[in-house]
Amino acid sequence: MLLAIGGGGGRVLLGASEFAGNISQDGRSLTYVLRADGGDDPGILDLATGAKKRVTITPENEGGAEFTPDGASLVFRRVTATLRLKKGGPCGVAAPADIGSAAGPSGSTGRDPG
Repeated sequence: MLLAIGGGGGRVLLGASEFAGNISQDGRSLTYVLRADGGDDPGILDLATGAKKRVTITPENEGGAEFTPDGASLVFRRVTATLRLKKGGPCGVAAPADIGSAAGPSGSTGRDPG
């Protein structure tokens, strides 16, 4: 919802399956995430007109969209795989379970020695 700081009426900007993100440097646009079709896709909302533009339509989950400082591009993250983590990685940090035989930077395999 968009409300004036001094009070007064407001207007609904996003629907129940849309989540607000970041405002552009010029204050004219807002990034948002649309949860639909089994995934999350970023979009851009024009704050003056209310027009929405869905940036991607993919089965992957995408979000965290932010405008670049010049406002010419949008940067977002895309999750293409989910890794199962196990205890006992290098330095006691969780390591991806399916990397077991790959040697880390110090020669460690990430496997629990016990």
